[in-house]
Amino acid sequence: MLKTNLKILSGYVMEQENGLTLEEFSCAIHADMETICSMVEYELIHPKGKSPTTWQFDSFCLQRARKAYRLQKDLELNLSGVGVILDLLDEIESLKRKMKTLEKYFR
Repeated sequence: MLKTNLKILSGYVMEQENGLTLEEFSCAIHADMETICSMVEYELIHPKGKSPTTWQFDSFCLQRARKAYRLQKDLELNLSGVGVILDLLDEIESLKRKMKTLEKYFR
């Protein structure tokens, strides 16, 4: 199977070994690097790497950062509030998956 390196920043199709750099990630979510560093500091996203110069962002980070940025801008929330909402959204998704699994067994 031939594996290609795909990078489509605005649609976030990524299939590559290393993820996106901080600069690429910044372009992909249309946020400045300072905002992204704050998202990492507040543990909203978790890039691989020890410092901003070595960070690599995967597609999960990209999806989560886009949600975080939209919440911050649209609802004028601080990053602590965004973190609470993202955690609640994650919990809802987890519960939905569990419900689907249970529904399979009780039908």
